[in-house]
Amino acid sequence: DEKIVYQLYDKKLLYRFRIFEDEKIIVIGLNSCKIEKEHIEEKDLKWIDDLQLKTLSLSKDKIVKLKKLLTHSFKSKIEDKWYDYGYISLQQFESALNDIREQSKSSTDDYSIVVSFHHHIIPFPEIWDRTTGDVSLIKNFEQVIERLQTNNVKLVLHGHKHIPLIRPLATDNFLKDPQSLIYISAGGNIGSNEPSRHFQVVNLFSKSYGDAIAEIKKYEFKGVATIE
Repeated sequence: DEKIVYQLYDKKLLYRFRIFEDEKIIVIGLNSCKIEKEHIEEKDLKWIDDLQLKTLSLSKDKIVKLKKLLTHSFKSKIEDKWYDYGYISLQQFESALNDIREQSKSSTDDYSIVVSFHHHIIPFPEIWDRTTGDVSLIKNFEQVIERLQTNNVKLVLHGHKHIPLIRPLATDNFLKDPQSLIYISAGGNIGSNEPSRHFQVVNLFSKSYGDAIAEIKKYEFKGVATIE
């Protein structure tokens, strides 16, 4: 039902948030799914050449390799009917923050902020061991990471990759600003064909817990129970 869907999300930009006032926690859900009907063309890959990759603190050799892998993986979609990829508009994020500032009872600096979306925001480890690249990486991830750091986001939850991996993201700003560290947690792998599948439960902590951000527990998926 379209009416019900738009009660849950912003009708134009498809974001959602919830403020837990007593716990001083804000959870923001962003839409990272972009799809176009046009076939992908060579000119659509220019954004890869323009990447600075400063946020990942990689060596020059790694940067060259990553760009080649990204280019190769996107070229593999040239013949596809649909051109789909990860992308988060900055307008979407800023609009969500503006709504939060209007509704929250204090400055957002007083809250622990968690952001979630579907696609992954930094390359996964397996990209270095493959020739297929990583076609589902959020295209404007550098801009998004910068905004996340600027707005004091401490934890990012994402899906898409069926690898339950938790990693800290420390950019070049980390030594000057240790508070810029962001923890990134991928979802479980229930949707994969792996013989051992897991899901995760995230318990978020308020700022009264000090530097603790969250507790993430991983559980083995045994299948769907049937009730007779």
